[in-house]
Amino acid sequence: MSAARGTAAPVAAPVAASVVPARPVVAVVGDVLLDRDVEGTVTRLSPDAPVPVVDVDAVRESPGGAGLAALLCAGRADVVLVAPLADDDGGRALREHLRGMTVVALGHEGGTRRKTRVRSSGQSLVRLDDGGTGRPRDVDARHVAAALAACDAVLVADYGGGVTTDPALREVLADIARQRPVVWDPHPRGGAPVPGVALVTPNLEEARREAARLELDVPADDAGALASALAAAWSAGAVCVTSGSRGAFVAEAGGPAVHVPTVPASGGDPCGAGDRFAATAVDVLGRGGRVADAVRDAVAAASAWVSAGGAEGFRRGGTGQRAGQNAAAAAAADVLAVGAPVVLPVGAPVVLAVRLPFVLAEHLPQGGLLLAGEAGDDEVRAL
Repeated sequence: MSAARGTAAPVAAPVAASVVPARPVVAVVGDVLLDRDVEGTVTRLSPDAPVPVVDVDAVRESPGGAGLAALLCAGRADVVLVAPLADDDGGRALREHLRGMTVVALGHEGGTRRKTRVRSSGQSLVRLDDGGTGRPRDVDARHVAAALAACDAVLVADYGGGVTTDPALREVLADIARQRPVVWDPHPRGGAPVPGVALVTPNLEEARREAARLELDVPADDAGALASALAAAWSAGAVCVTSGSRGAFVAEAGGPAVHVPTVPASGGDPCGAGDRFAATAVDVLGRGGRVADAVRDAVAAASAWVSAGGAEGFRRGGTGQRAGQNAAAAAAADVLAVGAPVVLPVGAPVVLAVRLPFVLAEHLPQGGLLLAGEAGDDEVRAL
């Protein structure tokens, strides 16, 4: 779709590859949070206020923000995480959760930033945020630059803690953007992308806010026009505006916007979908792929992520494997990200979110892709 209103041409669906490329080295630069899920049972209201009383059954902790993005990248790449980490119990817990990757820890202002969701029967009741500002301190720019220079691609995961507004880090990122593909996942309280990044991935609301701040003359309801205008304003290689069930609209510098459609995920949890999108995109670019391929695969992977239960499903699965009926969608996300062959468990529902080449057989030839599930013959033929 051009920057003007109109119907955009969809991008073709990805084709599974029979050969998986070598693992790239991906740097994730951003603000790490400690996510806490407090699960409990509600059977009564409090006598002193009309609020539910939650009897706590379990508490789970895991990295959030740039920490979640790094864990997602680590599924198919070697990861270097550059982030402020506090010297407290929360910071030590984060280091333990992130021990499988290289961590370049920066000074952290205040205590660990925590986001605590209190949940019951799969429903969030309230979210509590606490901790310090998380702004970076005592940044050794030369050390950070050396760490990024050894990577194939960089993901900037901005969670409003101050990493993208720190002058020393911005100078390092601007320099690396001239040498390596950089994906920039922005935040309303963060800094603008440095010039020359390969791909910026705002959601529609973030794109509207930035266009208004920059006083761009563009319709607020035209995602394609927003992508084109922001690509020029930010001097970015491309901007992809994600729009939920509408898919995404990507515009490369100097070119028209293109619509990348998706099949909306029914139910599911969208929490973390932006991280799944950005992690998939940087993986594709780190393997030498094009921006169009990165966006196409990222849209499909984000849809599968939501269907698989989002960040909550990921945390329950530990390494990204979801239990029960979500296993199919989780495997589809892996296929879309790197084209890896995968066998889905018999009895899992067939994933209809994307159209992929497939084989239905008890035994697969090497490099094949099997979709085996509960869908009827007509549904399978519809793929």
